[in-house]
Amino acid sequence: MRIELLKQLIESTLAISRAKEIYVFGSCSLYASYPELDLDLETFQSTYDVDFLVDPMDLDTSRLLIETLGNASDFNSTYGGYLDLLQKNFPETLPNGWKERIVPFVDYQAVYALHPLDLILVKLLIGREKDLRLVRRVVQQEYLSIDAIRAHYQKISMEEREMFIIGLRLQDLDQEMKQGK
Repeated sequence: MRIELLKQLIESTLAISRAKEIYVFGSCSLYASYPELDLDLETFQSTYDVDFLVDPMDLDTSRLLIETLGNASDFNSTYGGYLDLLQKNFPETLPNGWKERIVPFVDYQAVYALHPLDLILVKLLIGREKDLRLVRRVVQQEYLSIDAIRAHYQKISMEEREMFIIGLRLQDLDQEMKQGK
């Protein structure tokens, strides 16, 4: 998703919802830390949705946002991108302390993004090919280093099973990068 489209979705969500806070998750959260993000990232360009957690959120506002900016909306048909509203319990799947590390979007008050290191750990945990491709590209283009990811991984707290999976995938990623893949 292009940053211009993300900004349209943020501004529209703010106007419709009158939210006190919006949290941006998923690949688009990288824009808060790297507004100049290299758009030749194939995986990044193939992202058509943006994951928002809007606070506060009531049922009527949720319906209105989905009708206006969701997957089946005219907005998506016109601009090729849409809003995906996350459930209030979504943050339970994130690394502990994520909210203390959020990154503000420069042009907006009360719009925050998941820290890039937390995003990378989540992508490693999920482990879909498109997620791992994004992680590889972020490392290859030197937005983040393997050492920084590893240091973050070692200091955060998650379930043992999740830590194990992330650790294995991080080890695989490190080997790939050393082999120049």
